[in-house]
Amino acid sequence: MHHGTASGGLAHAAAHADVAVSLLTRLLHCATQRYSSRTLLFTQHLRMASDAYRAADVHKQRGNALFGEGQYGDAIAAYTCALDTLSSGGGSKADEESKGSVTEDVNDSLRAAQLRAVVLSNRAMCQLKLSEWGHAVEDASAALHADSSQHKALYRRAMVRLPRVLWFAALLASAHS
Repeated sequence: MHHGTASGGLAHAAAHADVAVSLLTRLLHCATQRYSSRTLLFTQHLRMASDAYRAADVHKQRGNALFGEGQYGDAIAAYTCALDTLSSGGGSKADEESKGSVTEDVNDSLRAAQLRAVVLSNRAMCQLKLSEWGHAVEDASAALHADSSQHKALYRRAMVRLPRVLWFAALLASAHS
């Protein structure tokens, strides 16, 4: 595995994200001129995505703190709240006045996929600590599906799979002795 591949992949993803933001910004500008009611709905959707990102990040930070304290079950619950928040697209509408621009909202929604991968990887680590092997593999695999550059998720999935492979190899070796 090349170390340059990961940074190249990130640079490639960042370039695509910049293009997506530019295209969405132009689309919003055109929609504002022609379809003000559609623009309003689009903007509300982006703001909800932004709220969900911010709320999910708070849950992730809480999970990280609980993990640091060795409270793995509670950390799993916090990470699950983060994932549920990202999936629902929900969040608080109380801070409408403190919102950033639509471009910031688009950036938040693009970062949500990466946040999901990190949260899944973190939850997989908690499950490893609790010997919940099947759930750890599921979350690590889901993290890799969301973001293939998640090296921690790959490592965590391997931590579960390697002992099984070694056990099977030992079993085969003992059968042939």
